[in-house]
Amino acid sequence: MAADAVLAGATTIGDGRGVLSVWHPALVSLRRTLGKPRHPIQIVMTTRGELPIDDGLLFNVPEIPVVILSSGRSAARLAERSRSRPWITVISTGEPPDVRRGAEQLRAELGIERVSAIGGRSAATALIDAGLVSDLYLTTSPIRAGVPDTPFYTGTHLPRGGLVVHKQTSKGVVFEHFVLQY
Repeated sequence: MAADAVLAGATTIGDGRGVLSVWHPALVSLRRTLGKPRHPIQIVMTTRGELPIDDGLLFNVPEIPVVILSSGRSAARLAERSRSRPWITVISTGEPPDVRRGAEQLRAELGIERVSAIGGRSAATALIDAGLVSDLYLTTSPIRAGVPDTPFYTGTHLPRGGLVVHKQTSKGVVFEHFVLQY
C-alpha cells in the first residue's frame, strides 16, 4: 500500500466509525519501509457537507490526518465545524464543484501524489469524469448485499478500459484490473 492517501465519498464513510488503512503486519511494515506514515491520509469527498465530525472515529484521532474535499459553501461550514481539530484540513473544490481543482490542491498544498480511491459510485464517477483515474480495480461478488446491480459509474462518458487482469475464485468473486484510456 504505497498510497499517500485513501479517498472515499461521504456515503461510503457513513457514520465515520472506520479508518481506511492497512492492518496486516506485513503491509504496515511495507509502508514503514517506503517511508510512509502508519496510516495514509484519509480523504472524504462531500458535496452536501453532512459528515459526522463530532462523533465519527475517523474525524477524532489526532494521529490520522483527514482532508475533506467539498464545494464552496459546504467547505466553509465544514471548516468552521472542524476548527478545533487541527488534523482536519478542508479544501474547497469551488462552486460548482471541480474535483480536478481539489486534486491539484492536494498535490500542491499537501504533497499528495498517489491516492487509492475505494468507492462510492458518486466519488468514482466524479474522479473518472475529471480524468483523474489511471487504474480501476473492480471486485464483485455473487453475495447479495447493499443494493443489487448498483453500477460503480453513473456518468455518461466512461473511458475505455484495457483489461489487465481477470481472476475469479471458486466462490464466484471476480477481481478485474483495467487501465483507463481517456
